Amino acid sequence: TTQWQSSGFAGVTSVTFTWTPAAATTVSRMILENTNFGIYRVFYNGVTANVFSPDISRTALTNTATHLYLEFATQTVSSVTLQVDTTNPAGREKALGEWWMGTEWIELPDNPAHTNYEPVLYKKGPDYEMSDGGMVSIFIANMFKAGIQLSYVATTTVNTLQNIYNDRSPFAFLPFPVIGYTSSSQWDGRWYECIMLGNFDMMRLSSDTPDNGLEVNMQIAETPRP
Repeated sequence: TTQWQSSGFAGVTSVTFTWTPAAATTVSRMILENTNFGIYRVFYNGVTANVFSPDISRTALTNTATHLYLEFATQTVSSVTLQVDTTNPAGREKALGEWWMGTEWIELPDNPAHTNYEPVLYKKGPDYEMSDGGMVSIFIANMFKAGIQLSYVATTTVNTLQNIYNDRSPFAFLPFPVIGYTSSSQWDGRWYECIMLGNFDMMRLSSDTPDNGLEVNMQIAETPRP
C-alpha cells in the first residue's frame, strides 16, 4: 500500500495536508487510510475555528487507529486541512496513505442475508495447464466484485439506487464501516471504488404485492486502480 511520509517533521513538529477541490463542494464523509496520526485537527476554508459538526479532530486522546472512517453534517467547503501534531507510535515522520472526502449516496436499510451477499476478490490473470499436468498461474491483481440481493425494499431506496446506476460514475463501497474509533472497535480499512454492472434489476415486486416493496439484485465491481 502506498504511504506518503513527511521529511523533517518527526517528534512534536506539526505538518499540514490540505485538500483544495476545483470548486466549492459539499462534503459529509472522510476516509483516512494507512496513517500514523496521533493528535490531529481537521478544519475547513483555512480557518482553524471552522470545524465540522461533530468535530472529527483528535486533540485530547491519542488516536491509535491506522484507518479512520468519519461522518459529519454536510458542509460546503473550498478546502479541508489536516493538521497533524503527533504520531502513534510517537516521534515518527507523519505518514498518510489515502485521504478521501465525499458525501453519502445511500446507506442500505438492511444488511443482506449471508447467502445474498457474495463478495469475492477475483484474480486477474490466466491459469494454464502445462504439458505434464502442472499448473502455472499468471497474477496481475486481485479485484473486488460482489452480488447483492435484497427483498422488500422501499421505492425511495430503489429510486436512489437507480440514480447511482444512471450516473455511471464510480462510488466508494464500504461493506462494514465503523464510524470513528474506540478502544474496542475500529474500521478495518476495507473499501472499494466500484461501479454497477449489467442491467438494472430492481423492478420486480416482493411477494407479488405492491405494498411489500421491490426486489433488488445488483452487481458491483472495482474500477481500475491508479
